Amino acid sequence: MKLKLWLEETDIRQADFARMLGISQPTVSQLANGARYPKMELALKIRDVTKGKVKLEDWVREDA
Repeated sequence: MKLKLWLEETDIRQADFARMLGISQPTVSQLANGARYPKMELALKIRDVTKGKVKLEDWVREDA
């Protein structure tokens, strides 16, 4: 599941999600919109915070 969809389905605001991860809201926005991809450590945190709904493989680029 893509991060953007998860945020919409759970009705969690980007600012709140950012606080859960210890990152900025603009970073969450970039991640959700596909303008930025997380490093492994952050991808693991996102997986954990979303209880596995946003998986590591969800970050694989379409053009890779």
